[in-house]
Amino acid sequence: IDTADGNSTSGLAYALNVSSGTTVVTFAISGAAANLRMIASEFSGAATASALDQTASAIGSGASSANAGTVTPTTDGQVFLVAIHTSGGENFTAGADFTIATTVIVTAGSQRLLLEYYIQPTAAGHATDVSWVTFKSWGIVAMTLKAPGAGRTTKNTRAWPLGTEIGMGW
Repeated sequence: IDTADGNSTSGLAYALNVSSGTTVVTFAISGAAANLRMIASEFSGAATASALDQTASAIGSGASSANAGTVTPTTDGQVFLVAIHTSGGENFTAGADFTIATTVIVTAGSQRLLLEYYIQPTAAGHATDVSWVTFKSWGIVAMTLKAPGAGRTTKNTRAWPLGTEIGMGW
């Protein structure tokens, strides 16, 4: 999704059944770009097939918060992933029940990318929001991934601990 000012594009992608060991993530774009950012995080316990359940997105500007809407997963134990890209440097506040996995900033005062997550115990509608201090142009994308059967998805903190997720910008 593009930000409201049309200067940035954000998205979420996922891979299922990734082999253990080192995983290489390739990020490529077409055309000219002044700034590129990527966050890669690993979660375990997602369904091994047809894991994607719900998606939502929104764009806006002139606000100090963003919400892709209320998302209602179809099964218990799903992980909500929310990514937001803003038009300026800012410190984010996670949405209710969410944990900020990581943020990426290229230089002070420049655009910023955030990934937050929430592992919901029972299927119910939940807001996919984030807030900050000053008005910005933004784009937000959200998705939920199913857990297998009656299981529950968990964030893998051994392979890629919080604070060491890959964040690249140039």
